[in-house]
Amino acid sequence: MDSRAICLLSLIVVGFSIHIAYSIQCYQCNSYDDPGCADFFDNKTYVIHACPEDAKYCRKVVQQAYYEGEWHMRFIRQCAKEGELDATNPRQDWSCYDKLGTYRVKVKYCHCRVDGCNSAPTLSSKTILLGLPFLLAIFSHIDIRGLLPV
Repeated sequence: MDSRAICLLSLIVVGFSIHIAYSIQCYQCNSYDDPGCADFFDNKTYVIHACPEDAKYCRKVVQQAYYEGEWHMRFIRQCAKEGELDATNPRQDWSCYDKLGTYRVKVKYCHCRVDGCNSAPTLSSKTILLGLPFLLAIFSHIDIRGLLPV
């Protein structure tokens, strides 16, 4: 395959991927009907979902309410159109804050702007697939015969 075809293929792949790149991906579940959504959350057993285009953040909500003589907790993970990050640290990708409600209700909101707020950083297959055509284009112009020892 010549270098022009590789460059054209790379541009097509990037063109189709730009839309995906702007849509944040978040875990979406509620511990009310899915106990596995609670902490300690095992993100390897959940599918990460693409959020609507207008969602800018992932959100984790921890609700605590006291009723029937005990505290009950609920964990909600979702996409968020709006959120609050620490304004004093613009490089921070996540932030949490607490709110107290009336009659024994506490809520903790955490927002982040990275795919899968609850996941460990990994090299995604999407990144590898996007980079592969560029690497092929670069290496197709390098004469590796001169780089190898005789």
